[in-house]
Amino acid sequence: MYIGIIGLGSMGQMLVKGFCKSGVVTPGQLVVFNRTREKAERLRREYPFAIASTAQEVCQRADIVFICTKPLDVLPLRSTSLRRRTSSPSRPVSPWPTWRRSTRGPSAK
Repeated sequence: MYIGIIGLGSMGQMLVKGFCKSGVVTPGQLVVFNRTREKAERLRREYPFAIASTAQEVCQRADIVFICTKPLDVLPLRSTSLRRRTSSPSRPVSPWPTWRRSTRGPSAK
């Protein structure tokens, strides 16, 4: 399984280091993209992961993608690059988690 990380700020770097140090994945199973390639190359000296040229490339190569950007930076990704790699490649995948929210508070017993 390949894991993609878009953005190498505090959260993205923590994920790279945590995954690699824990042994959950090897650096070879990570593919990352960062706006400034130099930052990715510095981190790659310690953890030899793949560096993608674009965020879209991360989405194409990875099975799971962690988007570690500021909220407004994710909007272009949401509309252009997050596509399912299944029989319906034109259907976008929302980067936002989906869950059912209850409008009721805790039930009284």
